[in-house]
Amino acid sequence: MPELPEVEGARRLLERTCLGKAIEAAIVADDDKVIQGVSPRDLEQALAGRTIAGTKRLGKHMWVELGDGSPALLLHFGMTGGLVVKGVGAAHYKSFAVDEVNWPPRFCKVELRLSDGTQLAFCDSRRFARVRLLADPEGQPPLSELGWDPLLRWPAVEEFAAKLATQKRAVKAVLLDQAITAGVGNWVADEVLYQARIHPEQPAASLSAEEVGALHRLIREVCTIASDVEAEADRLPKTWLFHYRWGKGSKTKAKVEGHTIEHITVGGRTSAYVPALQKLSKAAAAALQVKAASKAAGGDKGAGKKKGPRKKAGAAGGDGEDEAEAAEAEERAEEAIAAADAAAVSEGAGQDARAAKVLAQKPRKARGGRVGKSPGPAAATAAAAAEPAAAAPAAEPAAAAPAAEEGDVGGGEAAGGVIDGSAEKAASKRRRGPGAGKGKAAAAAAKGEREAAAAVAPAVTDGAPPAGRGGKRQRGRDTQASNEAGAASAGAAAGAGSGAMPGQVEQAPPAGKRFRRPRQEAAAAAEGMGASTGPSRSGRGAARGKAGASL
Repeated sequence: MPELPEVEGARRLLERTCLGKAIEAAIVADDDKVIQGVSPRDLEQALAGRTIAGTKRLGKHMWVELGDGSPALLLHFGMTGGLVVKGVGAAHYKSFAVDEVNWPPRFCKVELRLSDGTQLAFCDSRRFARVRLLADPEGQPPLSELGWDPLLRWPAVEEFAAKLATQKRAVKAVLLDQAITAGVGNWVADEVLYQARIHPEQPAASLSAEEVGALHRLIREVCTIASDVEAEADRLPKTWLFHYRWGKGSKTKAKVEGHTIEHITVGGRTSAYVPALQKLSKAAAAALQVKAASKAAGGDKGAGKKKGPRKKAGAAGGDGEDEAEAAEAEERAEEAIAAADAAAVSEGAGQDARAAKVLAQKPRKARGGRVGKSPGPAAATAAAAAEPAAAAPAAEPAAAAPAAEEGDVGGGEAAGGVIDGSAEKAASKRRRGPGAGKGKAAAAAAKGEREAAAAVAPAVTDGAPPAGRGGKRQRGRDTQASNEAGAASAGAAAGAGSGAMPGQVEQAPPAGKRFRRPRQEAAAAAEGMGASTGPSRSGRGAARGKAGASL
């Protein structure tokens, strides 16, 4: 990419061959990306008949003064822009060549035919160059926004040091900032830092007085030497990094004066440096390690997430809004998982709590389908199983049954209501339940319920289907088994009102689908014998069973 020395070389070429000559004709390409602020026809008319009165440059921009107060022709070379004079040659570049054989040259954007027969062309193959017609180039953007030019308006070392002291960025990024050092580009910055023995990632504010002084001197020195030879590579000093820095990606790493050259990315640009000579301070190295670890941790947490469009968060151009949303979603997921872990109050409930934890970690579609759909028996049972039991001492099992029934009602709402399958909502409903947050008392009550359930009607597990998702046929069997279990539970409670004994219970609720357990239903039925509260209502199957009992 043309930097200060290349643009200065082009300016000197134009001054040497075209100064004082009149423009007889101008031919402008119809390219509105390169030609900006003026139409091609208007630009041709503005240039024809004018005289090249002078050439100037600031940073990576140059302009041609046309005299008589006429607007100036401003040129920015972009990535592959260049000037060529027919029969004389073109400005010199390391990475690309301007067509000097054909005329007009390939990718020609502006061609000028002068009064003595000289022909001048401005070319650009990649169309990142810019051509403008400005009345006062230095008094308006982009030139008015440029910083110090190493050849034209270089500050004193004290002013330069004061500016660097305010910059916490890497020194390479500071040098590339055109608002600070206009014209310094990638290879010039690498050359300066190599000769000053400064690591490109060293924070500018941490540089010593000696390093700042060397940097101040070498920026001007490198630009002057390269401009004097019009950036011709063969004429630059052989000891410069410039000759060896272009080997990124090759199998054999290049060396300069016996030292290996490495490539890293600094300030968004590839940077060539020599680790043996350009050392990073311990404090800067530690800070970079912390930053890299933090970035890696953030990447791990975001792995597998669907990426959306990036959003700007201020002048820095970051994705603060996306990061905030990701952190909030991650926090909600962690809360749901923590709630599931806390629900494992006993060894028997541990498997159900782990199921709820797994469901909380899975995507929404895997937990129960789209919004507004029931999550299915397995997800509803896992959510109900993770609910803490009602708060009641173990010594008072009779008082624990009504609380357990209330908890079952809450679980039935979660299973039969319209939910979206999210673990966060289930956890919130459980926290608001009557038995939430009771700790050891809930554990004791749960243990008493399990013992009562085992004494009355042991769980039927021999014929239960294995844990898993299952297909439509399996879900149909689960629904039928749930309905039969509800009817049996309601019938047992009705028989209790007429003097039936516990041994007369014909059937206990089956195991059901994945992780389904009949503990709460059986316990509620056992405690409800002889009581007027009736059977527990856990889902639609229990409700249908109650209706059958009343008939």
